[in-house]
Amino acid sequence: MMRCAWRRATRYAWWRTLVLCGWALAPNVSNSRGIRVVLLSDAEVQGNAILLVNLLPANAPYALRDAAARILLAPAPQDGSARRLPREAIISAIQDSGLPLSAFFVPQSVTVRRTGRQLSRQEAWAAIRAFLEKHPVTSLRSLRVEDLTFDAAVVVSADDTKLAVTRLTFDDALQCARFRLRLQHTANSQPFYVTARIPSGTTGLARPLFADISVSPQVPGPGSTVLVDPRQSARLHLHSADSDMLLTVQPLQRGRLGQTIRVRLRASGKTLQARVVSENTLDAIY
Repeated sequence: MMRCAWRRATRYAWWRTLVLCGWALAPNVSNSRGIRVVLLSDAEVQGNAILLVNLLPANAPYALRDAAARILLAPAPQDGSARRLPREAIISAIQDSGLPLSAFFVPQSVTVRRTGRQLSRQEAWAAIRAFLEKHPVTSLRSLRVEDLTFDAAVVVSADDTKLAVTRLTFDDALQCARFRLRLQHTANSQPFYVTARIPSGTTGLARPLFADISVSPQVPGPGSTVLVDPRQSARLHLHSADSDMLLTVQPLQRGRLGQTIRVRLRASGKTLQARVVSENTLDAIY
């Protein structure tokens, strides 16, 4: 009883603070409890997570924006792509946070796009140059940034610029080298390829020893940060081509970034495997 009364008092305090701050809010939506914030039906993010603050209009009060910045809705989609969040998932996250649901007008669905920028040749060149310093190749000694060509445009977010070369192959017939690169600190990032024209005047391509150089991507070591712990619940983004859900789960193992661990669904007790994508957040496809 005391706990319920305290929670009601806390929600009332939030509501009273926001009202006193003066809500210059958008689109004239009101009910008997007062003005509500209309969440955006189309929004953009730049980081790795979708937060409630990403769905607030620009004129939302600072007190509300500060609280919404701590409410996770789902992992962000891949760079340049979009993710649809159903109304039920957003409502569940608001209610779990303790904020009054009556303070928001939630659309039937929200589309969130992840904005990014095109990766530059200079950024790829820095990773290739670092790789060649560790794996010298005679035929690439005079390689220049101007010799590089992307197989396809690569879109990244502002903080995803740490690259690593994971493979180098040679094509004798075309007189070129092909580098496979990936983002180092982005979970489940897709590799991409950069082709390098062998500089003119090269007397010969690399020996067979250098025809295929592979480097294993870095795996978090035992000293890396534990992001998911069985001692506290976590949020699972469970999705497929036709469904998108955000569920509360109980981790059954400790997990670090990129690791796959077992979790138990609180509602049904079913156990499944999910990948750790951030603090107390996992992702699974079914």
